[in-house]
Amino acid sequence: MDRAGVTQVLNRLTYISQLGMMTKIQSHFEKTRKMGGPRALQGSHWGMICPSDTPEGESCGLVKNLSLLTYITNDQPDSKIFKIAINLGMEDLALINGGAFHRNCIVFLNGLTVGIVRYPENFIS
Repeated sequence: MDRAGVTQVLNRLTYISQLGMMTKIQSHFEKTRKMGGPRALQGSHWGMICPSDTPEGESCGLVKNLSLLTYITNDQPDSKIFKIAINLGMEDLALINGGAFHRNCIVFLNGLTVGIVRYPENFIS
């Protein structure tokens, strides 16, 4: 399906509507088919895709938006970021028990759970 030259006017009525339009993700599935898989949110979308911001009608679930706190990076290997997170106070997931997992903040790296943080304010700052 070639869609060269498709544009859309940016809606700047409010700041939130502007952000919503700039974080839109279009899938290439046909809107007329009634398939549930592409329309549903997957577990790997946690924290990256907004679960409530989708249009109504036949494109419901096929047009998704990034969550407002999503920050996209590129060209960084996971091992470097994992080592930095460990140095900032993250505890490795392989070294903790289930009780500690539920009482602390979970750290995700590219959609995977990699550890926990006991003091999230210090970790973020």
